[in-house]
Amino acid sequence: MKKQVCVLLCLIFILAGMPIVNADNAQYYINLHFENVREFNEGLAVVLKNNKWGYIDKEAKEIIKFQYADARDFSEGIAAVNLNGKWGFIARPNLLDS
Repeated sequence: MKKQVCVLLCLIFILAGMPIVNADNAQYYINLHFENVREFNEGLAVVLKNNKWGYIDKEAKEIIKFQYADARDFSEGIAAVNLNGKWGFIARPNLLDS
């Protein structure tokens, strides 16, 4: 019964224009104003908006500005990003301070 209810709710959210992103075995619903959403890693997801990559938290709040030509997931507190044709690394912000 729970599985049927979950499937029904998922269909309702999808039909309402809200794709489902799985993060740490929980469901998070992200607005369609993002062009691409990757899996959450270390509490953040890499997201494409207006052809620029940035990072959001599980409430879809922008944490790191959408400015990168490409971006990778965080691993051990750092992520590779491409800005103006050059690759580098950024540090994960301390989300407890915000």
